[in-house]
Amino acid sequence: MSTWCGAFVEVGERDFAVLAPKYRLTMLGPQAAWVYIHADVNFASIEPPRFAAALSAELKGTVLAFMLQTNASCEVLEHWERGELVRRLVCEDQHWKSAKGTPQAWESTYFFGPSEETDNDDKWPPTLDRETSEEDKQRYEKAKRANAPSAVLDLLRGGNVDSLHRLAKHWGIDVRAPTARHAATWKLRTVLALALALVCGAALIGALLGRA
Repeated sequence: MSTWCGAFVEVGERDFAVLAPKYRLTMLGPQAAWVYIHADVNFASIEPPRFAAALSAELKGTVLAFMLQTNASCEVLEHWERGELVRRLVCEDQHWKSAKGTPQAWESTYFFGPSEETDNDDKWPPTLDRETSEEDKQRYEKAKRANAPSAVLDLLRGGNVDSLHRLAKHWGIDVRAPTARHAATWKLRTVLALALALVCGAALIGALLGRA
């Protein structure tokens, strides 16, 4: 997939189906302790889904909202806890440009694969450049042993679906079977802008044809 947008949500024993309509979610399957919400991409605002903050507040729990573009090698991760944004990570052009908030426990699973090794070409971490120096490889291995990816974010590359898949599996989520879907909504100003563009385009074509 070139663009992937959604959220992993900890619902515990709450009846998620009851909450779904409030957040314009269509149920697609049965819920578990963790659910995956697939969000359609709203190209007027390519960001993690906006329902994350309110949903985490109502559930009094964790919502990890994300947006990933594999073609552009960029992604945004937002960890919401009880309605508060506690962590936001932004990757642009494969590089992590911004890390705000407190590092979270799930980041070790997200950034470090258990079978990845820097001394084995066949198991080389996909998040690490193969031209990495020996000194930086040692930094990476030290951070991995300490479960501290934030110490080597400058070395790590983003924009790959493997990390999200690994985290989903860790939380017992099957990304092939979303629990719910959130349809993209178009803001009025976006619709008006498109309508204006069509009107202007039609007027320009008419003027050009009139001169012919």
